[in-house]
Amino acid sequence: MLEVQKQQNPDLRKLLQEDIGRTSLQKKEVDLILMIDVIEHVNDPASALAEIQRFAKYAFFKVPLEDNWFPRVWNWAKRGKPRREAAAGIGHINYYSYAGIKRDLEKHCGQVIGCSFGNVFAYYRTAPHYQNRPGLYFKSNRVLGEFVFRCSPQLSFGLLFEDCAQLLVKCY
Repeated sequence: MLEVQKQQNPDLRKLLQEDIGRTSLQKKEVDLILMIDVIEHVNDPASALAEIQRFAKYAFFKVPLEDNWFPRVWNWAKRGKPRREAAAGIGHINYYSYAGIKRDLEKHCGQVIGCSFGNVFAYYRTAPHYQNRPGLYFKSNRVLGEFVFRCSPQLSFGLLFEDCAQLLVKCY
């Protein structure tokens, strides 16, 4: 993938394949790092966030919010099977709520200066891959989530249902 990026983006100054928890980058060398669907896969997120704070001026995170009421109850009812399947299938080893990711970012990385939410429910309704996805969890999450999101986006993404957050952090 690094070779593909070099070819498609000849203006890139540096491409690295390193552990995000310990890089060869100098202090504040990077203006902006994009952490899109990454932190939920990292073994030691606190170390990774501290390292990002060291070398970056700003960081943009897109993080799935999977540690909310509905997914917790479903995981409990299924005796942990959904989280085990997520770890095995897509590699998520960290689960976040909005409050949890914001707290971790501000503790280890910097100040959250911007945030938006994905409204995954609209995506589920329109994406062909999800149109006929079976299962009580998926259907109820989609229908209830979309209804609650229309009434109160903050309640929906912040506390009850899965979604994703996009957060811009100014690193100290």
